[in-house]
Amino acid sequence: MTTLVFLAAILFAFLAMHPFSTYPFSLFLLAKIRKRSVEKNDQLRPRSVSVLISARNEAAVISKKIASVKTALDRLSGVQSEILIYADGCSDATASIATELLGAASVVDGGRDAIGKSRAMNALVDLAQGDILVLTDANAMLAEDALEKLLDQFASADVGCVLGKSNLLLPAKKNG
Repeated sequence: MTTLVFLAAILFAFLAMHPFSTYPFSLFLLAKIRKRSVEKNDQLRPRSVSVLISARNEAAVISKKIASVKTALDRLSGVQSEILIYADGCSDATASIATELLGAASVVDGGRDAIGKSRAMNALVDLAQGDILVLTDANAMLAEDALEKLLDQFASADVGCVLGKSNLLLPAKKNG
């Protein structure tokens, strides 16, 4: 009887740990064993994209962010695009810089009272016109081909959501 209780305890401990330890490894193995190809159809390719950015006190990086998004959007042929920014509770020049670069119609200035990232993004979702919505942080720069690769995945009826990969770039150390 004690052996049965001991085995049950080990089983329950394994099941409790599985989501955190062995489950990611299980998914990795399953992906290697069961390769799935996704059939793509150019008729399903998105015709428009909205890039939504929630920003709070991001004056130091908002110009660079807009430039990186514009560069990525320029690589998309035949795709209408828009960039929408919610300046959430900013006490710096984030909203004015974004408005200068994009125009007032593309920037929601939430004033000095912050509503939070989720509510800011939801407000932008309500305004967005694109078939595909790309939600991104103001301080996360896009690779030139990021939107191209992301939108390419939607050329399949089997795909409903795509996640990007974040690469942390650390500043180079100065000698001396």
